[in-house]
Amino acid sequence: MPRRRLPDPFYLVVIDEDKRQFTVEGPMQDDTAWNTCVCDAQDQGRHVATVRGVGGSAIAAEWKSTDNHTLV
Repeated sequence: MPRRRLPDPFYLVVIDEDKRQFTVEGPMQDDTAWNTCVCDAQDQGRHVATVRGVGGSAIAAEWKSTDNHTLV
């Protein structure tokens, strides 16, 4: 059976709306562990999410300026 092809490397933004904070992680090819943590936090009533993007510094600048979140 052929191996599954991994996607091109990407950055993941993890957003914590409760604390108005975000972090940019990556580059990575598998965000399964991060998404599991986000789902666990959501199950506990937290307002967190992930966004997949391609440029780490550009993503950080965009979130900081448009949403007034703190980069952590």
